[in-house]
Amino acid sequence: MKKIVTYIPLMLVTIVAIACLSFVETERAKLHCKDVVVSIANVSHAHFINEEDVYEMIDLNKNQIVGSEIININIADIEKKIEADSTVLSSEVYFTVDDVLHINVVERTPIVRIVAKDKTFYVDENGCSIPISRRGSARVIVASGEFTADNKKVLADVRQLVDNIRNDEVLLPMIEQIYVTPNHNFILVSKVGPARIEFGDMDNCERKFQYLKTFYRADKVREMWHMYKSVSLKYKNQIVCTKI
Repeated sequence: MKKIVTYIPLMLVTIVAIACLSFVETERAKLHCKDVVVSIANVSHAHFINEEDVYEMIDLNKNQIVGSEIININIADIEKKIEADSTVLSSEVYFTVDDVLHINVVERTPIVRIVAKDKTFYVDENGCSIPISRRGSARVIVASGEFTADNKKVLADVRQLVDNIRNDEVLLPMIEQIYVTPNHNFILVSKVGPARIEFGDMDNCERKFQYLKTFYRADKVREMWHMYKSVSLKYKNQIVCTKI
């Protein structure tokens, strides 16, 4: 008898919980989407996509969503479709208490524009490809020359060069382009001082950049910048300058 008395409160709690859940689901089924708010976060200000593109990704337009029963709107499916787009880093889709659907999208951040012999595209900070957009372009370093888009070694080397440049306050405002030679050496194009910097291959990459920064910081060199047409870092432990 004691066991039966003990079980009765538990049974009542379970029944009440089930009834509450059923009530919530019934009430939720009556709710309809009142509006859709699309937000696109863009660190690079390139604006590769806009609100119209987001609706195209999910194969719906705003009028098809607004007025629909909330219970029939598949949030996980919307996120999956958006994140399948190569320009998108992540997305978050949710309803607020006022029955408004929020679609928050974060674009990928391009760090270099690749102009290969067979294809042009961007690469982001994670090494992912981003197609050229009709919406806008990003102001980033351009890498071009004698290589194809499927050359993973060249792309990896270019990304390493770009990472070194982007993370250095001296080099970032100066280097605007990377050229890949037929034998896959690298030439950096500078906005300031000697325009052509013969970087060579990727051996001693970090050391070469240190030499280049030392060169840029030298007061005497700055006074004579106009006299040089190129700088070479190809030779071990030295900088070779060529006068105009």
